[in-house]
Amino acid sequence: MTLRRTRAYAASGLVLAVCTLFVWENATAAHNCHAAATPGVNWHECDKKLLILEGQDLSGANLFGVDFTSTDLRNSNLLAANLEKATLVRASLADSTAKGARFDKIEAYRTDFNGTRCTISPAS
Repeated sequence: MTLRRTRAYAASGLVLAVCTLFVWENATAAHNCHAAATPGVNWHECDKKLLILEGQDLSGANLFGVDFTSTDLRNSNLLAANLEKATLVRASLADSTAKGARFDKIEAYRTDFNGTRCTISPAS
C-alpha cells in the first residue's frame, strides 16, 4: 500500500510540475516587449519611448498601457489596435490608419493626429 501511495504522489507531483511549467511559459510569452513591430504584437504596458516606428503595421496589436512618449508612428497601420491607457505624449500618428482602434483613457497632449484616418465609436 505504501509503494502505491509513493507512486501516486510522484505521478501527481510530475503532473503538477509540467502544468506549472506550461502556465509559466504561456504567461511569459503573453507579452514580449522586445518583439518586433508586427500585426497582432502584444506590447501590453511596454516602454516604447523615443522610437521611430514610422510606417509599421501594428494592426490588431495589443498596445494597452504602452508608453509611446515622443515616438514616431507616422504612416502606421493601427487598424483595430488596442491603445487603451496608452501614453502618446508628443507622439506623432500623422497620416496613420486607426480605423476600429481603441483610444480609451489615453494620455495624449501635444500629439500629432493630422491626417490620421480613424472611426470614432460612441462610448459604451
